[in-house]
Amino acid sequence: MRGKLPPPDPFESFDDPRLVIPAPTSVFLKGCTTPDAERVARAILAARPGLLLICVAD
Repeated sequence: MRGKLPPPDPFESFDDPRLVIPAPTSVFLKGCTTPDAERVARAILAARPGLLLICVAD
């Protein structure tokens, strides 16, 4: 990945034990995805683990 991700949102909360995600997770809101979109999602999650919601416009 060439560009840098923006800093985390200052209002993100990382200390709520009810919101524990056991592993980096990507959710494609429109279902099936392309290999390119999956590759980009993996790269983003490698840089900033957590929950990533993705909506790809057709």
